[in-house]
Amino acid sequence: MIGSLLQITTFRNIRTRFFAPVLVFLIMLIGCSGKDPKVRVAQGSNAYLFAEKLAQKLPTLEPKENRVLISSRYFDITSGELAQSIVRSIGTDLTQFDQLSESQLRSALINISQNLVQRKLLLRAALKTDITVMDAEVDSLVKRYITQFGGDDKFNQELDRTGQDMSSFKQELKEGVLRQRYLDRIVRKKAVVTEDDLRKAYEQVQKGDKCSFRHILLLTRGMSVSEKEKVLDKMKRISNQAKRGADFAALARRYSEDPGSKDSGGLYEDVARGDMMPEIEKVAFTLKNGEKSEIFESQYGYHLIKMENQQGNKLSFEEAREDLQKQLTEAKQQDVIDNEIARLRIEADVISYSF
Repeated sequence: MIGSLLQITTFRNIRTRFFAPVLVFLIMLIGCSGKDPKVRVAQGSNAYLFAEKLAQKLPTLEPKENRVLISSRYFDITSGELAQSIVRSIGTDLTQFDQLSESQLRSALINISQNLVQRKLLLRAALKTDITVMDAEVDSLVKRYITQFGGDDKFNQELDRTGQDMSSFKQELKEGVLRQRYLDRIVRKKAVVTEDDLRKAYEQVQKGDKCSFRHILLLTRGMSVSEKEKVLDKMKRISNQAKRGADFAALARRYSEDPGSKDSGGLYEDVARGDMMPEIEKVAFTLKNGEKSEIFESQYGYHLIKMENQQGNKLSFEEAREDLQKQLTEAKQQDVIDNEIARLRIEADVISYSF
């Protein structure tokens, strides 16, 4: 899909993936002074019909009303723009959304809308710098995509399927490269791994650099305080069952909302440090084999884990150096990106409203 191929800029890779949108050729109305124009999709368009389907579960997404879901100093994201970004990213086959519960759909759409915010903020920041993208570079990228799709005809069919034309596609490519070069610049400047960093990391992995564990997740993202309290009460009941000796794998299969591990009884095998969510990693490597955690929270919901097997590191420092360098560099790069996005969000005064 063109939409997925266009994801040049990457953000934190969560284990419960949903969907990643791309910026689109926008149908615009005149917006507020000092802001980008708001987006409204045309009645009868694929995006409009999709928004109507979403509104059956989440009425605030009704396309006629075109509510503002996220506001900032520089732009507003409307329900129409959210629907259009999804259609332009994955096309008109949207049956996967029909399978989601209301809470899962809300979480998925919050993730997509926040990704869209990040892309807009990074593009604005890049445009304030001296970073440029030449037309010849964009043309070269277009040729690569045409080759990947098997020729002009199939490529044009994909453009039609996602409601794009060559002009808007090239603009998306150019914006994606601008964002990536902006991130590359700040990462090169700030994400530096020192020898002391490597030594400290080696000492940590000596205590265990991989582990296998079982995981139960109850989603809360996008919920109200009262809704989250109900979810927490449910997780407490699950935790009490586990403490009384109930089979943790069976509990995960029954209750967990983590699609990456639910069917396997919550099992994640041989996961290395740096390859899991920070909140999970922080708890996991404090547990002994067979030990269960207390309930802990992340931005996605409430978690409970049981340590199955924690493995110690048997490599010398020099043998481990290359992998440590890679892991620390990637971690520092992600921290730099996260901090930059947080800074841009504060500067833009981003406010999210309930779906």
